[in-house]
Amino acid sequence: MRLEISNGVGTTGMAAKVDRWMVEQGMPKSRLTNQPSYDVVRTRVDYRAGQAESARRIAAALPPGVPSQLCEQAGLRGDVRVVIGRDWLAATATPRRVAALAGGLDATSDL
Repeated sequence: MRLEISNGVGTTGMAAKVDRWMVEQGMPKSRLTNQPSYDVVRTRVDYRAGQAESARRIAAALPPGVPSQLCEQAGLRGDVRVVIGRDWLAATATPRRVAALAGGLDATSDL
């Protein structure tokens, strides 16, 4: 599966932080991109036709409290794309969660 993590909030390095966290959850290394408007409110998991199961697996691996919307999309460069929204920032704002996303804690520790 080809995974893409896209920064939809404009926080510098956010896609890379999320990618590190996802790799710790057993997901493949991702292609990192930006959503130039940086106005994504709700995290979503986009997927190409035939990749719904992969998208559900990715959505299930997101941190607790990060809701995700699953959207089939044509024209993706990969199979599944996680577009980080402002809800991700709110759900992971505790110091331990921020440290885990930044790579400072084991992802299985109490977030």
